[in-house]
Amino acid sequence: NFKLSIDALMNKDEEKIAKVLKREKNIDKLQKVITEYMVKLCSTNINENEKKTVTSLFHTVNDIERIGDHSENIVEIAQFMIQEKVKFSETGRGELSKICSASIECVKNSIDALENGDVDKAEKVVSGEAAVDYMEKDFRAKHIERLAKLECDTTTGVAFLDTLTNLERASDHALNVAQ
Repeated sequence: NFKLSIDALMNKDEEKIAKVLKREKNIDKLQKVITEYMVKLCSTNINENEKKTVTSLFHTVNDIERIGDHSENIVEIAQFMIQEKVKFSETGRGELSKICSASIECVKNSIDALENGDVDKAEKVVSGEAAVDYMEKDFRAKHIERLAKLECDTTTGVAFLDTLTNLERASDHALNVAQ
């Protein structure tokens, strides 16, 4: 869903926007059901090690759901851009392309690490998330410079900055999952 939301934004694809929003409702339902199950599991006769695992999974489920929320935010930015008939500059698209790829890779690697207990993938998330943090700060500063020089429209500028924030935060949640 995260990858699809980015594709929907970059291509202003209304069908993909609708698909992301529909999936987000399912993600929210799944989080609720899984959390309820884990609460019931904790009230059974499980040992201390199992309780630690379940507690860790509580956080993981919430982090994955939050990535879903950031996906929803990204498609809301896409909807706004369609409605306002605005687009990112070539420079902005290039920067977003780089940080989007890095953010997608963080999320993908975090899920792979979790599913397979893959420490190497988890370590890739740590370095990838640091790269996303760097790009977010760098691209934000460059974008603010473009705004100051009137090279960008402020409406598009807000969408750009909001997108950076959502990508960076999704990568933070991916890091939590990997850890």
